[in-house]
Amino acid sequence: MPTPTSLVKVPSHDLATCLYCGGNRVTVLVMTLADGTPVEFASCHHCEGKRWTQGDQVLPLTSVLDRSRKQR
Repeated sequence: MPTPTSLVKVPSHDLATCLYCGGNRVTVLVMTLADGTPVEFASCHHCEGKRWTQGDQVLPLTSVLDRSRKQR
């Protein structure tokens, strides 16, 4: 039986790097929050560190939660 492999092949120099441990097993999602703010969420599979960024700025979780609330 063949060994399972990923369908996505990304060169190691293009992989995201964890801000906390420097690991490169990071899942990155790009999304837009409820208020229209474009952000990037990154989660490290090694240390479980998580971060939200807007451009080069790391956003505090409270800021992300405030921007994610549904407007009434």
